[in-house]
Amino acid sequence: MHRIELTNFDRTYTLCQPAQVKSIDANSPASEIVTCFTKTRPRMLEKDISVDDAKYMMLKEHVKLKIVIDKNEQMIGAVTFADLTDEKSIILMHDREKRSDILVEDVMTPSANLKAISREELEHCSIKDVIHLLKDEHLNYIFLVNSEKKQVLGIISASDIARKLKIPLVIDSGITFHSIFKSS
Repeated sequence: MHRIELTNFDRTYTLCQPAQVKSIDANSPASEIVTCFTKTRPRMLEKDISVDDAKYMMLKEHVKLKIVIDKNEQMIGAVTFADLTDEKSIILMHDREKRSDILVEDVMTPSANLKAISREELEHCSIKDVIHLLKDEHLNYIFLVNSEKKQVLGIISASDIARKLKIPLVIDSGITFHSIFKSS
């Protein structure tokens, strides 16, 4: 094993910075806030992993969402950290002997229920447009797709937008007392 030699700091060191920092704001092109899957490998989970194991993996990786795949690595849905910890998994406990019997597939949002925006549509959008869409649709994330090739190209999340623009961005869940009362 190589022993690493430490260097002491003193006031003569200067801070290196990129020559040109591309700053973005709400009027910047929406493409600036996409997590592109050709540059960043998508975070994935297999559908038959227990919710407890998935929760542990997500905590370990510091992520709030993972794409759920089948054995052929085809996307079949998405699961959020909240899905693994909310009443969905608690309700399923009544039907199962052990919590470890509850699988990601049981609590995920199936692909058919996910929302996406086409790459062509995104080309005409600003970040502000995407923020309005997320708020209006009560979405914390939206996928970017190539409709012609049927490919998932990336994801846009409210938390990434908030971090990159350094703004608070809270997405209302859209759940009201009336909607809860109506569904029971």
